[in-house]
Amino acid sequence: MKVTMMSIIILGAIESMAQVTINEKNDYCEITDSSIAGIRIGEKVEQIQIDSTFKLERTSDGDGVALISVLKNGVEVVQIWAGEDNTEQPIEINKNVLSLQTFNNSCKMKNGLHPGSKISDVEKIYGKKLEIEISEIESRENIKLNNNGCKINIRVDGAGKYNKNAHKTKDYNNKKEILSISI
Repeated sequence: MKVTMMSIIILGAIESMAQVTINEKNDYCEITDSSIAGIRIGEKVEQIQIDSTFKLERTSDGDGVALISVLKNGVEVVQIWAGEDNTEQPIEINKNVLSLQTFNNSCKMKNGLHPGSKISDVEKIYGKKLEIEISEIESRENIKLNNNGCKINIRVDGAGKYNKNAHKTKDYNNKKEILSISI
């Protein structure tokens, strides 16, 4: 077998493309039942494969929960919750990914839903009988979907119309946009 410089370059390119987790080809990241941007629930943080345009960075949410932000060229693509305790400590790469969330509108489900889609788009796919639940402490509004047995959480803001002391409603403004999608 003759090995040429061109075959070595091609093999090297194929190998490096296989290690890119986030979908460069279509310039968006896919949201599935078990992953966002190719990062899978249950895998160890150290197993996440990204190229040089991506960076893992410590961040936290509004409640001070330690999160890992995956940035592409400085723009957040996905947030990872891996059960870490301290926002001041370096990322613990031996932890498992427990939850993923994206606010990035370039991340899409196969059905086209993405942060920035309207609730009316969700209704077209899942029906008009959606239920929005508001959390007691943070007042975060969520539409919980069961997609092939996997729970997908769609966060919205200011969409629900609640009766006094109610935390769930089927009365909402369907023109409001999806803030984030998490699994």
